[in-house]
Amino acid sequence: MQETGIIRVSGTGELRFPPDITRLSISLEACLPEYADCLRRSSEDTDELKAVFRKLGFPEDALKTRNFNVDIEYEGYSDEHGNYRQRFK
Repeated sequence: MQETGIIRVSGTGELRFPPDITRLSISLEACLPEYADCLRRSSEDTDELKAVFRKLGFPEDALKTRNFNVDIEYEGYSDEHGNYRQRFK
């Protein structure tokens, strides 16, 4: 009769590697009366933000804008006759 044995192996390990993607969500908001001013301000703010990340070592081609949105904001008011109205804020 042949005896069978049990072999037990245990250990620990650690694996480290840099991420292949890092995603940061940052919102820049401003309320400006003119659409062209809003676009200009958005472009300037985005350029400044990208400059900060370049100084931190992020390559230019790694910095992407995932979403760009311009909303119209309204405010409610009552006219001289007490009627509710809306206007651009």
